Amino acid sequence: MAPFWSGVAIGLGLSLAIFLVLAAIFLVLYIGEWLIVLVAALYIAARDGLRAERARIDRERAQLGLPPFNRRREAMLNLRRAWRMARHPIRERALIAESFRALKNPATHKWSDGLS
Repeated sequence: MAPFWSGVAIGLGLSLAIFLVLAAIFLVLYIGEWLIVLVAALYIAARDGLRAERARIDRERAQLGLPPFNRRREAMLNLRRAWRMARHPIRERALIAESFRALKNPATHKWSDGLS
């Protein structure tokens, strides 16, 4: 009788181990699936919020008679501005204090902070 019960114990132990491994895999996949859904929902909400914000910015620029916001051009201007700040470290603190509120004059293509 002893070999029979030891075989049953081994079989039950293996079955329990397999069940626990499969349950852990299922749990990881289930949590991962919901995390993917959550990240996708956050991405969609952020994208729609950015679209609404860009539309608001373009509306305000149209009221001022300016062309729509060109993100690539503005990114290049921000890069140039950062480069100018690196070349003028004494004025860098003042620019940061202004929270980058210097304006670009469309007639002269120069910034109101006097750096270029």
